[in-house]
Amino acid sequence: MLRHEESHHDWNTQHGGGVDWNEEPPRRLQALGAAELAMSDKLSSRGSATALACRPEVCLWLVAGISGSILFWLVQVVAGSGTITEFFGQQIVAAGGYPAWLGPLIGWAVHLGVSLAYAAVLGVFVVMVRRAEVRFAATLAFVAALVLGWVTAFVAPPAISVTIALLGGQGFPTTLFPFNTEPGLPLWNHLLFFIVSWAIQGLGPRWVGQPSPRR
Repeated sequence: MLRHEESHHDWNTQHGGGVDWNEEPPRRLQALGAAELAMSDKLSSRGSATALACRPEVCLWLVAGISGSILFWLVQVVAGSGTITEFFGQQIVAAGGYPAWLGPLIGWAVHLGVSLAYAAVLGVFVVMVRRAEVRFAATLAFVAALVLGWVTAFVAPPAISVTIALLGGQGFPTTLFPFNTEPGLPLWNHLLFFIVSWAIQGLGPRWVGQPSPRR
């Protein structure tokens, strides 16, 4: 009889989730409560991580950056002026002595990185003005998009010089391409990029059913 009780106690300990069902009810309930609390905390942490990964702002930022980079490239292809991805790839490969086949990959990686950074800057501004009335917030974001389009087009040539030199392992360059002070395709392309980014990030929350309410 004693052996039977001992074996029953061992089975409860091994298969009962650490709860000995032969113990007194209060101690048994405490063990069950602790197990339920641990499971609840685990599910809560998983839910928080999922919610963070599915935030609409993050999705809209990615869509704006990627679609804007492709549109920027397509405009250059149609205009026949040479693409920024091709230029980046050739120049960085030449500066760093990398294999030629890496050129397209490097060019697109840099272009996508810059595009996502541009979209992120506008996205932060969109979030900052979200507390304002919807139309006023959209107008502010649109003005910011135009300003960013002009500023990025203006500083693009020297920024490209720095990017090529650093990624090519040459350090900071001693000479830079001059600022872009004339209107033309680069300016219009930058403006188009930020207008598209504004449409996606500034108006996008309303399209996906999550407007930016006034708080």
